[in-house]
Amino acid sequence: MARPSFTVPDDLLDDFDRALASKSARGELPPKVNRSKVVRELMYEYAKEELGEGNLNTTPKLTID
Repeated sequence: MARPSFTVPDDLLDDFDRALASKSARGELPPKVNRSKVVRELMYEYAKEELGEGNLNTTPKLTID
């Protein structure tokens, strides 16, 4: 499994973490959801939308409900 690394502004990461915490508090994400899992799911959904589900080389190992 690849382990990409990327840089984001601190304030964007803070906003993202606050959004995850808010969604968790409302029950839209599991409690203390892992940021990496959310990013992975977002990447999968984007690729699926752009390429079509039948054209993907992968399926998600875990989905966030």
